[in-house]
Amino acid sequence: MPPEAVTRDPLQVHYVLRVVRSQCCLCVLLLLVSAVRTDEVQSLQPFVDEQYFNTQTDCRKKEALTGLTGGIKGVEDVHVVYASDSKNFPGLFVSMLSLSRHLKLPEQCTIHVIVPDKDKEQLTEFIRCFRDELKGWRRPGVKIHRLETQSLDVSRYVQSNAVFGRPDLANSQAFVRFYLLEYMPGIPRVIWLDTDTVIKTDIAALYGVPMKHALAAAPDVKMLPTLQSIIESAPLVVSSRLRKHIRSPNSVYFSTGVLVFDLFKWRAKPWLPGALENWTARASGFLVDQLALNLQFQHGYDELDWRWNVLIGGWPYRIPAVCVH
Repeated sequence: MPPEAVTRDPLQVHYVLRVVRSQCCLCVLLLLVSAVRTDEVQSLQPFVDEQYFNTQTDCRKKEALTGLTGGIKGVEDVHVVYASDSKNFPGLFVSMLSLSRHLKLPEQCTIHVIVPDKDKEQLTEFIRCFRDELKGWRRPGVKIHRLETQSLDVSRYVQSNAVFGRPDLANSQAFVRFYLLEYMPGIPRVIWLDTDTVIKTDIAALYGVPMKHALAAAPDVKMLPTLQSIIESAPLVVSSRLRKHIRSPNSVYFSTGVLVFDLFKWRAKPWLPGALENWTARASGFLVDQLALNLQFQHGYDELDWRWNVLIGGWPYRIPAVCVH
């Protein structure tokens, strides 16, 4: 564990914090069972709490299995990518500042920001403010990319995410994860960060994490623990026919807010974007890119240390003490 990540504040053991909006994704468990009696809805709470707690009580054991240090031989530069629009610029600004201030070698980091054409002018001013804020600091490079047209019709998936109060999730920026190769030619790997992340350590350690698969991700501890439980929690949105495609029902459900992409391995699988589009359609766009990525990589991704993606704010459940002390 990097020494600077440990302080008297127990939350400081976390490397990446996620600032969660007021409508917690777990509300889906209540909203999707509106036809069930109130007492039946309430009976779900102990089950969900138990499942959540059980997935976290062995977090120290998991740390021994998912080391925090690593490296890519011959690769020194770190690439981090965000996709945003102007509505999310405030969160993006905070995230980029926190990332930059924790870099030991900021000159070896490039931040890639993917935005729609309509927001590029605002982003230029945004970058000027970002550089002014870091005046006197060594700064990472920033590269702006135009959001390319996608074959997915995201408007089809607004309603399936509106059921738990988040129709805004169905946007083109969320699906950029499927097409990163188009934006990052010649780059060996990239860290994806959502704009609601606050970085608490040098992100270069994450960039160098050893990988056997094309994708590395951390468990989503705000949702149900397994892929099967996610599918079963949304019977009014996700077709029951999707269950036959779950090859690993006990696969740990991961979050896509913090990811590492091995782009060499993605290039070796040119069919991946199309496969992810198919999974999105089969899942009716529920949970946008996240469920599709979990279905595709249900038994073939690298599990990151849980501290690389810790969600705070609006916690419906306790974080076990063993995980924060």
